[in-house]
Amino acid sequence: IDVLGPLGNSFSLPERGIRPVLIAGGIGLGPMLYFANTLLNCSLDGLCEAPLLIAGFRTQNLIPAMNYPAGTLLCTDDGSLGHQGTVLDCLLSLSDALPKTLYACGPSPMLAVLARFARSMQIPYEASVEQWMACGIGACMGCAVPMLDGTYKRACADGPVFDGLSVNWEVLA
Repeated sequence: IDVLGPLGNSFSLPERGIRPVLIAGGIGLGPMLYFANTLLNCSLDGLCEAPLLIAGFRTQNLIPAMNYPAGTLLCTDDGSLGHQGTVLDCLLSLSDALPKTLYACGPSPMLAVLARFARSMQIPYEASVEQWMACGIGACMGCAVPMLDGTYKRACADGPVFDGLSVNWEVLA
């Protein structure tokens, strides 16, 4: 068995003194948990702030049973656990803690909604797209992500993390 990886890039570290808000939707929880733990370790060294993690799922039955970082907010579309509503609804319910920077991974429609929010708030937004990666080296363009400037970036080579304000979500979502 041959394994090619890791592929692509990762999230950038937030500026010192700014509490990052991480949003996970569905299977986007895996990368965001890893990033949350990275930031928690970074905060113990005094190099960054501890993150706020918001994780959204359709229903309680889809939430993995595990230990989540302290302060994690869970939300479900049907209200079966945690805050009822989308991850954006959950974020907006924290009026005293609106983000200065936003990181997300999840389905494209969720990432598109968060891009509109980040644009309206004029805050930085990094999004990790969930794209199939056929070749893993950028040759096949099977993981092409449309950008607002009309170009395409490859999730396997240029991403999967992109400036969420530069992605053409209307085409991707």
